[in-house]
Amino acid sequence: EQAAAEEPVATTEGEEPADAAPPKVIEPVVERRKIRINRIDAENIEVGPYYGSLSIEDFGTNPMYGARAAFHVTEDIFFEANFGRSKAGRSSFETMGGNVQLLRLSVRRFTYFSLSLGYNILPGEVYIGRNLAMNSALYLIGGIGSTKIAERRSSTFNLGLGFRLLLADRAGWQVELRDLVCDRQHGSVA
Repeated sequence: EQAAAEEPVATTEGEEPADAAPPKVIEPVVERRKIRINRIDAENIEVGPYYGSLSIEDFGTNPMYGARAAFHVTEDIFFEANFGRSKAGRSSFETMGGNVQLLRLSVRRFTYFSLSLGYNILPGEVYIGRNLAMNSALYLIGGIGSTKIAERRSSTFNLGLGFRLLLADRAGWQVELRDLVCDRQHGSVA
């Protein structure tokens, strides 16, 4: 009996014996990396200050500062409220006209607020090196608000494009271009 078990089984060419073991499958050796992905907290709220430049038509470009708050309704849609301040510089007429002053220094303060709706058109991730991934989004934003300059207030609408990068769980960085459009004539204010 034992001798019969050790005898090779006769098979035809290209055919394997019925009791032969199946061929071994090569198992890939893949080393998995752990990547920590920053996420917006479950509250879906962003609050923070901002600083930048504001160009007022015919009054030059000046520093501006403000505060913003955003509420993320979904992963792609968010609402944002902004408040900002700047000072209008001298107009080209004042600069070239010599000692002419269209606006007193006390009324050159530019103040605005807006309520906007934003849409993340390209949500994604930014990879820095092999082990660091940060959530990011390219977004469109637009809304309505109010602008006050030279002691006059006017309704305003805004439209913009921005890029948001979440650096950590509670810290983000944004670059944004936004156009504030208001229909008004700046007259002489004594």
